[in-house]
Amino acid sequence: MTTKEAIRFASAVAAMKCTQPGGRAGIPNREQTESFLSLYA
Repeated sequence: MTTKEAIRFASAVAAMKCTQPGGRAGIPNREQTESFLSLYA
């Protein structure tokens, strides 16, 4: 994974995490993140 891809992935995880309150709630797994990226990036 390149630095650019890692930043893009981390940004997607952060965006998805912000949809639910709490420390662990809303943290997506890799499959969910890749699906999100395929739809929105």
